[in-house]
Amino acid sequence: MSTSLDSRVIRILRWLVDQPGVRTTADLAADLGLSERAVRYRLSTVDSYLREWGAALHRHRGAGLYVEAGRDIRSRIIDDLSGRSEAPRVYAPDERSNMVIAALLWAAPETISLDRIHEELEVSKTSARRDLQMCEPWLTRNDLPLVRRSGRGIQVIGPERRIRQMMVQLLLKPFPRMCCWPTSVPTRPTWSSRRPGSPSASGSG
Repeated sequence: MSTSLDSRVIRILRWLVDQPGVRTTADLAADLGLSERAVRYRLSTVDSYLREWGAALHRHRGAGLYVEAGRDIRSRIIDDLSGRSEAPRVYAPDERSNMVIAALLWAAPETISLDRIHEELEVSKTSARRDLQMCEPWLTRNDLPLVRRSGRGIQVIGPERRIRQMMVQLLLKPFPRMCCWPTSVPTRPTWSSRRPGSPSASGSG
């Protein structure tokens, strides 16, 4: 099979293949903790993969999605998906929370909107709110409270020195490197702008 799949596509495929009848995109997104936008973005890949197996993805306007495939084909598809360990990783909730903390610290003192978080992490707004809730106790314990600015977004409040210390501490936690965190060279997060004079990658440790 030649279609390249990330782990979200694999989860979507497994969910669809397991359904006995038509289900809505909203059902799929809710069950997997994804945004409907993230699901719709991947449906063309889902369709291409299913066609390689002689199956088909039917999209019923106003009703939902349905995979047309026999029992044997469904079983073979599940076996194939289970063996795809090379799929690009999608982060677990605790890892996403660490990513959100890193982005908030890196953006400080600027704000990040909830819309931006849910779009960048490609999760539902409910999941994005939950990720923020998971972040808040850690930030509060470290004297960096979260402040919600109406119409603007979420902001970390605290001295620049403390923010830098927490950046270093966060790097020592076992969480994945990602695009919003500086690695060997100073980079800027894709979801926020930096204010002149704010902490640089070299200053963070």
